[in-house]
Amino acid sequence: MPALHTARHAFRSPPLTEAQVVRFHKLADTSVAKLVRHAELQDTSIAWTRDKAPVHGVEMFKGTDALAPQSTRTAAWTTELFGTIDDVAGMYKTDIADTDDHRACQAPHQFQAVDGLRLYCLDNTSRQYIGVHYVVTELPSFMNLKNKSIVKRRDWCFLETHTHFTLDDGRRGWARAFVSIALSCCPDVGVAMDILRGNILCGGFIFVESPAKPDYVHVTQLLQVDFNGKLHGHALGDFVVKLDFQRRAKAMATMDALLRGYRLGLAPLPSAVALTPRSTRHSCCHCRTKFGLLVPSDHCRKCGLLLCFKCTKVWTLRGHGSCPAVAVRVCKICSLGRRVHRDDTATPRSQGWPGGSYRDRSASLGVLEKTRQLGDFAIARTPTSGRKRCHPLHSIPSGRPSGTMTVRMSMDQSYSIWSPLRKSMDTAHPDAFSRHYLDSAVA
Repeated sequence: MPALHTARHAFRSPPLTEAQVVRFHKLADTSVAKLVRHAELQDTSIAWTRDKAPVHGVEMFKGTDALAPQSTRTAAWTTELFGTIDDVAGMYKTDIADTDDHRACQAPHQFQAVDGLRLYCLDNTSRQYIGVHYVVTELPSFMNLKNKSIVKRRDWCFLETHTHFTLDDGRRGWARAFVSIALSCCPDVGVAMDILRGNILCGGFIFVESPAKPDYVHVTQLLQVDFNGKLHGHALGDFVVKLDFQRRAKAMATMDALLRGYRLGLAPLPSAVALTPRSTRHSCCHCRTKFGLLVPSDHCRKCGLLLCFKCTKVWTLRGHGSCPAVAVRVCKICSLGRRVHRDDTATPRSQGWPGGSYRDRSASLGVLEKTRQLGDFAIARTPTSGRKRCHPLHSIPSGRPSGTMTVRMSMDQSYSIWSPLRKSMDTAHPDAFSRHYLDSAVA
């Protein structure tokens, strides 16, 4: 992307002041707390409705936030992935100092970015990451004019935070939160490069271990964003945003392949000597289908067995750090790992936002407590109004060490909008029921 490569030389990234570092650390805590609160359906200012049928196993939800600016778009997506919290945290690990290698490593995880740049790295430990990023995205367009999209690209300057947390029932989780910030070293280049600056009010991913299925995690992506420009209050703009959200759902469905590819890439591939000789096998080792002109065969590069194409799949193995990606053919059993049975499927499954997720056992967020040497904060719900408030417990000094987050959740399900018992009502009258339930919850 020529426009971004030109802008890369303009981003000098001078050292941040001590006040800026402290402010960004506090903003990182706030963004994670807000993301968890929204993902747990604990903010009664947002009315959620399910958006038609799942797309590639991903459930989509549309929200209306009464407290957000009128031009804000609110949406959420949820699905289920095979893997562990450690796998997820390792896949997003950003311990690469070189700028170009970091961009290449993070490109698969920036679903809609045409290019990007990390401006600052404030904290990068095994338990937490805080960094300032600049990303340019391209919105979907159904028409091009002189080989140029009629919808302008958007650029974003945001603070990205990765952190671990633990629920009160012992299940672990991992968060990746975004929030827009303003920096003098990252000015709005819209006039010179025909790009509009977008604003992320709250966004990111929440990964939590499945309560019923070992080695599976539930993931929720939430986004509150203002695209700016002429997309608000315009029928064509609404259609472009709808296409963009559908594309995000399809991109989220690829997370299962990215996670499995990362996990497969952690172990070394066996040597060619360990492969099953073709002369000794005339049928697939799994389905027993005989090889022939219409049934080609190939080896699984993990177990070495000779299999048909139906029982194998080409996976992109992405090792840790700046290791190059390698495309190899792996059987379905090896792609699932040794921790599951053969009858498990290799496709991502979506249990819906409420049903089968971590909300069905503990749906009401009581206290989000973050214990660190640098300070604590908590999100509490008043017993009368049901509203939430975020208040600091201690001041946050500079030069803080990293820590973990503990999320304590009660068993009260009175604030679960997407309760399985209310699915039929929500399907029949989604808007009316959501508004009625929210009004009764805060009454």
